[in-house]
Amino acid sequence: MIRSIWYPPLGNRDMADMVYKEVFGDCEKADELGWHVVITAPDDSPAAAGRLDYINASTGKISRVCCLPQYRRNRMADSVVKLLIYRASLLNMKKVIAAAEGEGASLLLTMGFTQTGEYQFEKDVCDGCCENCKDKCPC
Repeated sequence: MIRSIWYPPLGNRDMADMVYKEVFGDCEKADELGWHVVITAPDDSPAAAGRLDYINASTGKISRVCCLPQYRRNRMADSVVKLLIYRASLLNMKKVIAAAEGEGASLLLTMGFTQTGEYQFEKDVCDGCCENCKDKCPC
């Protein structure tokens, strides 16, 4: 079974760091205030990860979305982005931004992000709240 593991700000994020290090070759330490999510493979080993940082109270930034090579092309990155958007909705954020190029940019566009710059993208966050919500979107 595939599952997700959340790491809150200032928490231990050992599995996320392992994925980042294997994919990016580093383990960025300056992101302690972000939320991290890891998706595990059926054997419970880490397969993909990503981070949601606060830009301000209403905006989040999705970054470091990555997937280990052996799990690519299995929609794991899609799941990471969807989970990070979901977390943004739980945090009452109104939009998320992300930077990407190549396949990452294509992924964001297919997920409903709007391109706002050469490598910049943004998406409104809708949590499917109440029927009369003024921000209700057709998601």
